[in-house]
Amino acid sequence: MLERPKDDVFGLELIEAVQLPAGTIYPILTRLEDAGWIEGEWESLDRKDAGRRRRKYYKLTKDGKKDGRKQLKDSLKALERLGLFEKKK
Repeated sequence: MLERPKDDVFGLELIEAVQLPAGTIYPILTRLEDAGWIEGEWESLDRKDAGRRRRKYYKLTKDGKKDGRKQLKDSLKALERLGLFEKKK
């Protein structure tokens, strides 16, 4: 989401992007929403007309962008100190 902060994404997109199961992704999305880092909104769709379930789209908030970038930077520094990540030059 930090790569495309202005884009709305739905759960299945995230599941496919990070290759983690729904049972992992949706609790994380709930926690991020509770923390104010993302906002979720259900699409207005008639399930019968669309032939699929409604999707909940998520978007980073201003705080989510700022705090998410900081958290990512701090995490990468920690991994680098442990020798588990190497900066690209």
